[in-house]
Amino acid sequence: MEDNKYYIPSINEFFIGFKYERLIIDNWKSFTMTDVPLFIDTNAKVLKELLEDKWIRVKYLDKEDIESLGFVLNDNRGMSENYGYEFTKSTDKPFKKGFNLIFYWPNSNRLAITRLANSYLFDGKIKNISELRKLLKQLDIE
Repeated sequence: MEDNKYYIPSINEFFIGFKYERLIIDNWKSFTMTDVPLFIDTNAKVLKELLEDKWIRVKYLDKEDIESLGFVLNDNRGMSENYGYEFTKSTDKPFKKGFNLIFYWPNSNRLAITRLANSYLFDGKIKNISELRKLLKQLDIE
């Protein structure tokens, strides 16, 4: 397992839409949780064992994930993995509700979403793309 690209989630992280990978016969296969209560209620023991045996993993959020959601890296700001990244919404999808920028610091998993005039809609830790999608939906930015 790649040490810093993936992590073992806790059972509490699973929700509808949660993306994870499961080891099946020496290959990692991608899955998206579609029915959390049923899955956890009927398979909690199995899921717990899979997590303990490290047969389930989740990719940490990275700049490619943010770009895959339609955000564009602001290259002219001199930001990097060590200093963080700045993103704007792609030009084909206009800003919603005053959304302005996303700042992302991969070394700490910190992400901040600002409005115009530098007020924060969010400032906290986001571990993976599933959490970011959920947050964007809650903020009506998606």
